[in-house]
Amino acid sequence: MKKINFILLIILFSSCTEEIDIPITSTNSDIVVQGFIENGKTAKILLTKNMPINQPYSTQELLDSKIDDALVTISSNNIIDTLNLDFGFTDTWAYNYSGSKLTGEEGSSYLLEIKRGDDYIWANTTIPEFTPIVTEEIQYIMRPTSEGDPAEGCYAFLRLPIADADSIGNCWQISSKRCWDVSYTPMAGGERGLYNDEYINGWNTKIDVYPGVGYWSSYDDEDDNSYSDESNCFETVVDGCSGATDAFWSVGENFNLKFSSIDRNSWDFWVSLLTNNPGSPFGSPSQAKSNINGGFGVFSGMSSGWYELEIPENLSIDITE
Repeated sequence: MKKINFILLIILFSSCTEEIDIPITSTNSDIVVQGFIENGKTAKILLTKNMPINQPYSTQELLDSKIDDALVTISSNNIIDTLNLDFGFTDTWAYNYSGSKLTGEEGSSYLLEIKRGDDYIWANTTIPEFTPIVTEEIQYIMRPTSEGDPAEGCYAFLRLPIADADSIGNCWQISSKRCWDVSYTPMAGGERGLYNDEYINGWNTKIDVYPGVGYWSSYDDEDDNSYSDESNCFETVVDGCSGATDAFWSVGENFNLKFSSIDRNSWDFWVSLLTNNPGSPFGSPSQAKSNINGGFGVFSGMSSGWYELEIPENLSIDITE
């Protein structure tokens, strides 16, 4: 019996040290697409070259990875919009191609076509119907603290009401923008603000919402419109359990919330990008579920609402209500 156990141990340890080559499938094109068309806005597309993820890059190398010699078109209802080479920033990311003719409309479908040399890639998307938020029903919940905590009553999160339509497949993305942010940041947490109605189809439900974690800052008691490093109540601490953290909003803080209904294919892309590529050496790498035929990335249809909110003084303390 001891001899058998010894043999099993030898097999186990030799198995753990064996080198394994895991094939990862690829497409013929090295074009990466990050683009969307949103309700009331023209299409914005960022094209870059596919680059290995297992090596460092300089800022210049990343800038040089952009593609600016492609023919990019968007078409819908027999209208073709040839996108212009036009570097700029949306409220979420940079782009280097923008449309001028077609404006996003709920329920409309759009065909993206990209030609570059011998490469031809394409994608379809549809802008879903927007799920509005009833701002009067938003709950502002006080961050739980222990008795005597100096940060008691200083911080809060949102409880956001969602009235889901009785049609399975609705997907949402939540992001926010604080006074020091230059763009909207995905919600903090493992879901990164991505939700769907797989288990809540047709229900009225509530989602707890936290700000995206951006730059660490603290509130200035002397100036309600600025942030500084000196404050007793709004102390900068990374650990959200032992002190104030930017993973919560401050009482009296004004901020912007963006709530987007997104098409299912782009939701699948972002979720698979988050969940299917673990950092553990024992995880199984896999490609994100791209909707770009012949390339990589995503072309999203989005219907969004933008809200200006403020954390009130009279916070609810019941996190179970």
